[in-house]
Amino acid sequence: MSCLTDYNCPFVVARCSGLRGAAGSSSVGPGNTADDVLDRNLEEMSLGLGRLKGLATNLNRELDEHNEIIDRLDHKTSSTHWRVEKQNKDIGKILKK
Repeated sequence: MSCLTDYNCPFVVARCSGLRGAAGSSSVGPGNTADDVLDRNLEEMSLGLGRLKGLATNLNRELDEHNEIIDRLDHKTSSTHWRVEKQNKDIGKILKK
């Protein structure tokens, strides 16, 4: 039915041969009206968009976690920089004596 892979996988590569139009294997024929073809294609698009939304949501969550890590790291490096500067000044005072 669907040609896309599972959206829960973080490294998903969606491969799809494309939606089938009137010239494809879902062409209009006996018992296969244009509305049926459109409905199937829209359903396939809907499934793909649902998976894409899932990927985007997971990516957003991952980016939020990384931003928190970067913020903590920035705070720690700032305080460490301040301590190193203070120690350099203290060492400079000691060496001048």
